[in-house]
Amino acid sequence: MSDLPEQGKPIPKALLIGNLDLNDSQYRMHVNLLVSASKQIPPGTLPDDDRKLAVLAGVGLAVSLFRRHKKILLKDWLLQDDGRWHHPRLAD
Repeated sequence: MSDLPEQGKPIPKALLIGNLDLNDSQYRMHVNLLVSASKQIPPGTLPDDDRKLAVLAGVGLAVSLFRRHKKILLKDWLLQDDGRWHHPRLAD
């Protein structure tokens, strides 16, 4: 077994550089969410659970910090009937 992390679905470059309206902290959370979503099943999705999203965003259990930025971080995501956030450019 390898010590390297499992690779996820490739993230389009435009998603990484197209969010210049984010501050540094928001951008880090944004990238963490994209990388996390690329490794989820199904790929390109995130759970609809603020505690889990805070951890995936890289802020640990600072759920209140995540919630302050949730609207801008998930502005391009769609909450689907399966109870997961789907990103239209990442999801299958």
